[in-house]
Amino acid sequence: MHEGDANDSHKKFRQGETALFRWIPLGMLTPSSLPKAAAILQSPDPLAAFHKNENDYDFAANGQPGGGIEPAESITPKVRAELAANLALYNSEKLFGVPVVIWRKADGRADMMIGVPSDAQIQIMLKQAR
Repeated sequence: MHEGDANDSHKKFRQGETALFRWIPLGMLTPSSLPKAAAILQSPDPLAAFHKNENDYDFAANGQPGGGIEPAESITPKVRAELAANLALYNSEKLFGVPVVIWRKADGRADMMIGVPSDAQIQIMLKQAR
């Protein structure tokens, strides 16, 4: 599974529903994941860079598999620290896959799913979310 799968599910969430999404990059799947995550965060327009990375998945100019954005040639200390903090949080929770989808249910409790949700699971999450 790759980030592209997560983006496809994210698009399904957005169709006809109102929801707030937070994407937290980890940069951990392949050797190019960290510099690609950094390229997105360091971009003048991170949202556009995120969409390019997802929409052009496996179509990078350099022929590398994965996201469609070119890896950052250098990573600023600030972005390196942000990505390290994201991965530390992921590891501290002993999570074991991506994507991790977390939502708040109507009763205020959080729920979580690890892995790409099916269409039916997406509908359940949206109905449960407050």
